[in-house]
Amino acid sequence: WAENGDDIEDSTGFITVPVNGFAPEVQLISSGWEYDWDTLGGTNFVYNSSLFFSGSGSDEFHSMQHMSNWVDADGSLTGRTDTGDNIVLGPAAGGEWWHLDSRPNMCETRSDWKFPQILCNRGNRQLASYMTFVDNAGSSSMSGAAQLLHPNESSNNLRKVRQGSMTHFGLEGDGSIDACEPPTPCQETTSRSWDADITGPYDHSFHGGWYLQWDAGTPAHMRIERIQMIEGTTLINAMSLPPSLTAADVSVWAESYTRRHDFLLVENLWEVRNTIDTYYFDDTTSTLYWSIITGYVDTDSTLSWIDREVNGIQTFSRGGLSVVDTTGQSQYRLHIDLDCETDAVTGAFCEEKPSFNVPGMDCPQDMVRVAIDLCGLECELDDSCQENTSHPTETPLTAGPTDSPITNTPTEAPTDAPQTNAPSDAQTDQPSPTSNDPDVRISLLKISNRLLNGGQKWRTAISMTLRDTLWNKISGVSVSVSWMDINDSSNNGVVTKTTRANGKVGLNLPKFNTNEVDGVVVSIDSISVDGYVYNEELNIEYGGVECPIFSNGCQSVIINKPEA
Repeated sequence: WAENGDDIEDSTGFITVPVNGFAPEVQLISSGWEYDWDTLGGTNFVYNSSLFFSGSGSDEFHSMQHMSNWVDADGSLTGRTDTGDNIVLGPAAGGEWWHLDSRPNMCETRSDWKFPQILCNRGNRQLASYMTFVDNAGSSSMSGAAQLLHPNESSNNLRKVRQGSMTHFGLEGDGSIDACEPPTPCQETTSRSWDADITGPYDHSFHGGWYLQWDAGTPAHMRIERIQMIEGTTLINAMSLPPSLTAADVSVWAESYTRRHDFLLVENLWEVRNTIDTYYFDDTTSTLYWSIITGYVDTDSTLSWIDREVNGIQTFSRGGLSVVDTTGQSQYRLHIDLDCETDAVTGAFCEEKPSFNVPGMDCPQDMVRVAIDLCGLECELDDSCQENTSHPTETPLTAGPTDSPITNTPTEAPTDAPQTNAPSDAQTDQPSPTSNDPDVRISLLKISNRLLNGGQKWRTAISMTLRDTLWNKISGVSVSVSWMDINDSSNNGVVTKTTRANGKVGLNLPKFNTNEVDGVVVSIDSISVDGYVYNEELNIEYGGVECPIFSNGCQSVIINKPEA
């Protein structure tokens, strides 16, 4: 403790981070901090002393100024121990990028620190990072287009030159190319330099996303790689395309060690949120949407989440805390190609410029954006509601939201399923929910079909989310789905998987021969987890039938093979 320490104007600090360092990934998480308050001059040191958190180095570098981050896993670092939540620290200069929640008491700004930080309750959100490259040239950390646009700048100085910006969905944003260059603080839109990394918070299962913008226009070819995120979570990206482009001018594909997997164009954003290999082009706004995953293209050209153990991607863990590693450069790349006339300087950007148009949150009627990924009642923003009702609005599914239908939904309603031929251990064998344990239910269901191997085979993927009646996502739920050939009851099987931390589970049915299997009947074989009782009558409605899916009234779904 230094007497009159707050008067020291240099970068001296109790905690000091290099604000001129290279672009950050997700690297810092801590717990169990203890302070000698007498030595530090009292608890006020953490809250208001400028010395507590400082940054050293030039303040002209976008990346650390806007995207550095720290997870305070138990609140002990920052003194926010009464929230019962992880605390995410992000630089206040980044503006709304780190302002995770607009509701009272969810966030605060420690503006007295030398390197001011926004502190927010983490909730269900994760942190992710990845690198974007414009064209195929350049180094392993910077796009080749950067040197062509700024030939007189060194690689190090290009880390001070603005490349574009990022904005959370639901904000108006700022499309000007000189917005908030360091050290000017950002507002709704956060600028980024030619450092390739983007790092930020997300949980885009139901709402929200990252809107990316480039000052030189829309990249004609972009690749995304070195991805760091938790498997099974949902990270949505979007960018504006030149207004003359159509869906036919867009190609999205993944690559692992030169093996290619083409993404499928779908008709709505809801499908992109619930699949790993689709994209959506909104031709009314010229906006392209896609998802980011830590993926892997297998030898049969199918795409799945990468197996970290098999591929040698280590997770660093200590004291019950973990930080996941990034995927390797060749392990997974996402490519976005546009068929457009390119600029004369770099040949890397479309000559026709796009509009700056941040996507909205698509909140249900009478709801507004209350966080980067949540819709809720407007009264929640000033805590004037009698009861807080904010949640990820899955509930509109019961009324069939306009963006929720999938292209390969079963062509027959669940009640049309041949009940007499249903597997003997179908849903009706589930025990009645009569215990005192809380109910668990299917709150979200997604079924998608796809042809494989040039149409010789087809496969169905089923994704569902399990929640309790208090809207908590339930992990560790064992979900078994039974399937049966609609024409041959002896051809049947069961697929079992367990829900992840986000309450989601993905079940892939076997690959069926297109010439042999016309469709399958799908039912719930079992859903079980300690401390809960599966109550099928609380499941969502699905496929336009007015009864809970996989309940006594709608025990099965018929899934027909997709058409070529």
